[in-house]
Amino acid sequence: MVERHYCKFCNVWMQGDKTAIKHHEQGKKHKELVEETLKQKRKAKSEAYHSERDLQDQLREIEEAAQAKYAQDMARSGVLPPPPPRRGGQAPPPPPRQPGARGKRSQRSRSDTREEEEVVEQEEPKEDDHGIYAIRGEVFLEGKRHEDKLETGSACQIWVEELDEWLDALIEKTVVHTIPNTDLSFRRFTITYMVPGVPQPTTETEVRSDRLRIKMPAGVTLETAQRMILEMQNGDTTTVEEAVKAQVVIDEETGMGEWSTVVVREIDESEEAIAQREAEAQAEADKIAEEEKRREALEDFSSQGDNALGAFNPWGGSYKGVQIDKDLSEVKRAREEEIMITTNGSVDFKKRKKANLGKKQKRIRSEDDD
Repeated sequence: MVERHYCKFCNVWMQGDKTAIKHHEQGKKHKELVEETLKQKRKAKSEAYHSERDLQDQLREIEEAAQAKYAQDMARSGVLPPPPPRRGGQAPPPPPRQPGARGKRSQRSRSDTREEEEVVEQEEPKEDDHGIYAIRGEVFLEGKRHEDKLETGSACQIWVEELDEWLDALIEKTVVHTIPNTDLSFRRFTITYMVPGVPQPTTETEVRSDRLRIKMPAGVTLETAQRMILEMQNGDTTTVEEAVKAQVVIDEETGMGEWSTVVVREIDESEEAIAQREAEAQAEADKIAEEEKRREALEDFSSQGDNALGAFNPWGGSYKGVQIDKDLSEVKRAREEEIMITTNGSVDFKKRKKANLGKKQKRIRSEDDD
């Protein structure tokens, strides 16, 4: 028999293999329903908390008004009013023990205490937040709830009691202690962090996980972190880095990823930062203007004259070309001197010897000569 999987958010059944479940959970409709369900739960929890607080305020006002009215009536009749009622946050003092009832409690007191505990548990229902919370837009994982994600070499944050703040830290070592004759175990960590104003790093050993927390990457929302933890619990991903990479919105129609905000750049709006940015922008503009001016000057100088000989060199003031007249005169004078040295001053053409004049030269005539 093929195992089936039921999605409580979408109210549908599907195949129980990991591929089908993962394909369904990455769908846009499933993610929207999960996000809507989480929003409804948070909204209901907030409304219940506010309504309970308003009810308590109304009851306290009614009780105070009744006590004031009762005190006025007792003052008129000459009887002292009873002591004021205790606050809701303070527990009543224990009753005095009787000499003969040492170590024994009545069945009625036990039942009353049990009923009070049940009422308190019913009045304060708590929703499982999976150890995830957000502060000023940054999402964190509680170290106590996510000890398996605190691995050696990973980054985290540690609570320093002396400084009363969280500091960035690095996990140097993780030690798992087991309790003999039981299946229980607990972890202790060796943490290294930098204290502001101290040049050397500080290392603490045997640190408990309740002093640690994991900071999620920028751009991860509370809903995204909850989906990531659910995927890690289902076995789809093993590390936080893989879970972050897996949170890519896939369009069901095209099968391609959609745009999402990964980094939010915060601009410092202080006066010093604004003045510094203006100075940098002005320096960049001046540099560009100087380069443009220099380029225009070069173009202007190079465009003077009709040809290369008519364009002056802007740095030397002489022609860019070659002075042909001067070079030719020097070459001609050197050539003449060389000829004079070789021929000793006389230059004549050599006469050719004439052919034998005794023979009569015959002229070949053609028909065209006539």
